Order: sequence, then C-alpha cells, then structure tokens
Amino acid sequence: MPKVIMFSDLYLPTFPFLDIPLYNELKARGLDVRYVLEEGDIRLILPELSSTYLPITTIVKKAKHVNDLLGKDDLLVMRFCYKGVAGDLANAVKASKKRILMLDPAAIDIGWRECPAQYITSKSSWMTEQIKSRVGNKYKEIFTVGTIHFDEAWRVKPNKEELMKSYGLDPKKKLAILCKASQGEIGHQKGVDDEYKQIAEIVKTKCPEYELLFKCHPIDHLSQYPLVPGVMHKNEHYGQKPSWETLFPASIKVLKPEQGYEGFASADVILNVRSSVGMESVLFPTPLININSHKYLTNWPKVETAGVMKNIEIKDLERTLNKNEYNVIKDKCFAHVLRYCDPKADGKAYERTANAIIKILEKK
Repeated sequence: MPKVIMFSDLYLPTFPFLDIPLYNELKARGLDVRYVLEEGDIRLILPELSSTYLPITTIVKKAKHVNDLLGKDDLLVMRFCYKGVAGDLANAVKASKKRILMLDPAAIDIGWRECPAQYITSKSSWMTEQIKSRVGNKYKEIFTVGTIHFDEAWRVKPNKEELMKSYGLDPKKKLAILCKASQGEIGHQKGVDDEYKQIAEIVKTKCPEYELLFKCHPIDHLSQYPLVPGVMHKNEHYGQKPSWETLFPASIKVLKPEQGYEGFASADVILNVRSSVGMESVLFPTPLININSHKYLTNWPKVETAGVMKNIEIKDLERTLNKNEYNVIKDKCFAHVLRYCDPKADGKAYERTANAIIKILEKK
C-alpha cells in the first residue's frame, strides 16, 4: 500500500500533541506513515515536546522538500494547506499530481482561500453542507469524521478546585472564562478590544461571586516563542507581545494553553466575544454567553439556542451573571454537538480519520 506523509507547519500550544493519536493509529494498522517536520521546528527544540516528536520525525531541510518524499500514489496529510508555508507546499504537491488530504478546514475559510487538497475531512454534517454550498463539488470526497481537535474534550478530567487554586483564585466562587478571538483578525472588527476590557472590569468589580480567567487564542501564545519553523507571529496589533499585556496591563490570570479544555470543563460560565468557542463549550457542556454577537460578522454561531448558549449585549452582563440567567440542558447540547461539532461525540475522530486515509490510499 502507498505511504502516508503527515506534515505540520504550525504548532498549537493548546494541543501540544494534536495529531499524534492519528499517527499512532495509522502505525497500529500497519501503514507506512512518516511524520515530517522542518529542520529547527519548535517541536524538535523544546524538551517537553522533543521527547515525543524526535523519535518519530523525519526531518527535512525546508518544507518544500516534503514533495520529494512523496511517490505518485502516496498521500500527504496536512492540517493547514491554504496559506503560508503549508500552502506553498500543497500547491507544489498538487502540481506534481500527487494526493493531499486536508484535515478539518473551516467553511468560512475555504470559501475564500484556495485549498489545493483533493480530499478534505469535515467535523460535522453541517460543516460539510456549508463547504458544499460555498465550493460545490470541488473536492473528490469530503469525509465527515469529526475533528482531532475535539478528541481531547472526551479525555479531560477536570478538578475545578485544584485548577482555581493553581491560579490563586478562590475555589468557593464561580469561575468565568473570557475567550478572545484570533488577534490576527482584530483589525477587521474595530472596537472588540475595548469590549474585552469592559467585560473583565464588570466581572472584577460588579460580580463579587465570580473569579475570572482569560483564555486567549492559541496563536496569541506563540508571540512568546522564538520565530522558528512551527511558529507564527501575528501579534502586530499588540507590538508583537501577548495581547493580555496590552489589554490588561494591571494583570489578569491567563489560562495556560494546554489547560484550555480543563478550564472549559471546570468553568461555571464561558464569556465569548467573536471567537468560535461555541463549537467547544457544548462538548462539556458549559454555559456560554455570547456578548454583542449582533455586531460581528464572523461570530459563530449567530443564532441563540436555549439550553445551549445565550446571546446578550454587554450592558446586560452584570445582571446576567449576578442573577445566574444562563444554563445548559445536556440533551440539547448533545444534539448540538452531533449536528455541528462531531458526528459521534466519542473522542475517536482520529480513528475515523484513519479510515478516510485508508479509503483514499485504496483508490486507483
């Protein structure tokens, strides 16, 4: 059978070992699979990462050399292949008439960014419908398998008391987590930074029963890493510093990137402005309040669903928190997950993705 090349040009601190379960699954099924990183990648440098990645990694001098590892019937598997280094590689691979599977592109991205892959996976039937509505039958096949990004949600074992104590917070109080959108897109949504500041101030000064943690976008954390392969810097709006240093100079407790899902599972409520955390809050499930979502074109989802998430204006936040005007209904959240987030909701998207890869390899 042809071989599989897994290549990633972007390290996400929120999921340090994101595609390792997929790699291990393919190996366990007897496939010839190579995990490839560019020389000097951050995952090969940091000790807490390199102990996992070095033993399994084939190292290439430059990303473009990945194409040299691919035979005509082999398959390149990538998470991002419509921009940057990965996009250049994917275009070269497609020009060589070789096959590419892209894992879980967002419909909103794929509608306006060129994706060279012939095959893609999708996190849900809804996402598959959205992709087809934007690009028709452009892809040879879309595999609705879930996303390996969400698999960890089914494995997390939260301990709210210990988590709060680790940040110096009072575990007897309720925990609110404020989620931030990608800092690379702030310029498209003027005024959003002021809203994060207002929300933090409201919780700190007017909601005495609550403690607050700030959950930034994964790319935000990369501003603290050296600019090497696997790292991108997109914090130009904040002088190439972490966003929280600009937004909250008086200090705020920042959730560690690898504790994102533990935080979501422990929180009493998640506060959202313009991020896509609505895809994740329901996995636990934890009440979600979308604040001022009516103002922003890309806030997902736009529609309030009772028992799943609540949409409010910022002027109503104090009352909503102090009077506990939010809740979740587990059955509704589970139905929401199956529709929008994962077709099985079992933490095994990596297995279904492996099935899709084998199906592609068996094609002539």
